[in-house]
Amino acid sequence: EALQEVAMKFLAQVEFSDEEYRVKISSVFADMHISVINASTRMLLELKRYNYVTPTNYLELVKGYRALLAEKSTELGSAANKLANGLAKL
Repeated sequence: EALQEVAMKFLAQVEFSDEEYRVKISSVFADMHISVINASTRMLLELKRYNYVTPTNYLELVKGYRALLAEKSTELGSAANKLANGLAKL
């Protein structure tokens, strides 16, 4: 639950149409981080190879999602404007 709270804090600056999206996305981030930790443990047992999973990795995941979401929102807004302008000229 601490992982979810951290994700919720970082996603607080992102505007969602429904608050439930924020909760579900933060839950997915927490599940992903825990599954990577479990896979790393399994990798150590089976392959004798270390894979370090740190809190910084989790923060990078959340920040990367925020950056990608902002980029795609900008692209989508730009495409919508181009479509509207094109339709207006027709």
